[in-house]
Amino acid sequence: MSQSKATPTPGCVEATVPSGGETPERRLKFNYIKTANFRAIAVDGVIGGLTPTGRIQMVPWTERLPIPQQVVNQLLPAERGAFTIGEEVLSERVCRPGLIRDTEVCLMIDLKTAEQMVKWLHERIEEARGATSKPETE
Repeated sequence: MSQSKATPTPGCVEATVPSGGETPERRLKFNYIKTANFRAIAVDGVIGGLTPTGRIQMVPWTERLPIPQQVVNQLLPAERGAFTIGEEVLSERVCRPGLIRDTEVCLMIDLKTAEQMVKWLHERIEEARGATSKPETE
């Protein structure tokens, strides 16, 4: 299909008018803009369920070791009455027991969007499998 010109129409929709009298092709351009809160997060798992309104609630989490709330180190004498910081006294470390699952966002997804996400994710899984599979040698 050859194209003669693109004519902008209201609402950010472009109508591409082909040569030869064919029906114009309508297209919509999407621009992705990162907000000030944009960041990349690692996802180790997810928790959630259905909301009373039927949306899927999905809370991704990242698993990590707890960061100590308090540590104590030995003070070792140095020259002229000064001290240097020595080894940590592990028996005095204050830390949460167990592992931490950090959550940063709660996704509220309607059924149609969830189905689109599953399709997209399945396609990325197949791409990843193809990229990591090694060709067989004869």
